[in-house]
Amino acid sequence: MPLTYLNVEYAQRGAVKALGARWDAEARKWFVPEGRDLAPFGAWLPAERRFTDTAVAESSIGAVQVQRRGKSLSLLLAGVADAVNRTFHQGEWTIVDVVQVSVRKHVFLELAERDSNGVVLAKANAMIWASIADQILPPFEAATGMSIGPGMKLLVRARPIFNVQYGFRLILDAIDPDFTLGELEARKREIRARLQQQDLWGLNKALDFPWDFRAVLVIAPEDAAGLGDFRAEAQRLDRAGVCRFVYAHSRFQGPGAAEEIIEAARTALTEPPRDSWRLFGLSQAAIVLALQARCRQ
Repeated sequence: MPLTYLNVEYAQRGAVKALGARWDAEARKWFVPEGRDLAPFGAWLPAERRFTDTAVAESSIGAVQVQRRGKSLSLLLAGVADAVNRTFHQGEWTIVDVVQVSVRKHVFLELAERDSNGVVLAKANAMIWASIADQILPPFEAATGMSIGPGMKLLVRARPIFNVQYGFRLILDAIDPDFTLGELEARKREIRARLQQQDLWGLNKALDFPWDFRAVLVIAPEDAAGLGDFRAEAQRLDRAGVCRFVYAHSRFQGPGAAEEIIEAARTALTEPPRDSWRLFGLSQAAIVLALQARCRQ
């Protein structure tokens, strides 16, 4: 049986492919594989092969004409896919609220738009291909200091697509970090103004610092992989005068590790700068006993 070739415009290639058509590279035409129902491809069939609204059913008596009302679902959805593909040739910059994010090789998002009262005006599923995510997410995280998550407002470049089998979704290929930074700054100013209106701004500055986070004794193996990252973050708090960190080293595994941890804590609390511990009001005995209890568990 000869192949059934289709008359497909370039913008419609996604619709016929979704229906099961194949591309003949030599003939440079789309065709319907042998044995597949031609009805879903009625809009692209040559004039001499085009289906009418009449279907022929075989019976023991002979050929009986049965009137078919309407079109198949796949044909209807193929028309929707064609309309979407013809309308949106490329992505458009769109403001969205992130409702949910999940990573399963590719990044899948649930997006929405809300009014000032939080009422959802629109929502859609979106996707970032893994190869694109590797290009656009690291610069966004470096610029904002955050990973994409629920509650964030983003400016993304989104291209709507419609698939006959999988439905409607947005494909994202760019994110503007400057928009997110501006949005965060606007939210910060809004919170500050509200606190000032309620005479709450600055009240926390009148409170004494709690003793339990003004000084921290950090005990870790000297070659611990995460110690450098911890120090980098801790130094920010130290420079701001929020918290002071004292470091001691001990093994965490092997025979005698528990006793070594206790000794490291005792040494750090009894040798210089022990005056700093007294200044912050820490109980040396309480810390050592707490570590002993922890090690015995």
